[in-house]
Amino acid sequence: SLTSHDSSNKHEISKTHLVQHLLSTMKQYFNNEDIQKEGCMTLLNLTFCPSHLLQLKDTITTTIDPRPILCDASHRFPEKCRNSCSITLKRLNPNENDIIDMIQFFDSDVEDVTLLMNAYMASPTIQEMACVKLDI
Repeated sequence: SLTSHDSSNKHEISKTHLVQHLLSTMKQYFNNEDIQKEGCMTLLNLTFCPSHLLQLKDTITTTIDPRPILCDASHRFPEKCRNSCSITLKRLNPNENDIIDMIQFFDSDVEDVTLLMNAYMASPTIQEMACVKLDI
């Protein structure tokens, strides 16, 4: 899968603006069940990589808000989209424990941990866990 948490894929996804293109496609072809299903699954997969999750969260305020698109897909195609949309929406609003899990248990690299440290500077617990992960 091109959305796997792989260093080269991670940079290509950011460079090609995959998230924005995917959201635009889902918005344009809102009645296409296959596009919605695959789009929802791709967005879900992206949320398991810290840099992609932060990029997706950033689209909420900068380009295309994914939340209404996900909700629409979930309502139009509940059998194909509801579960992935529900999980993705939850992952777009991570709590402190979710972020700590990303730092500790996912294949977070130095770049991912640094991005999370910067994004959640106000949390001493996240900062501490990131320092432990980075062994500093």
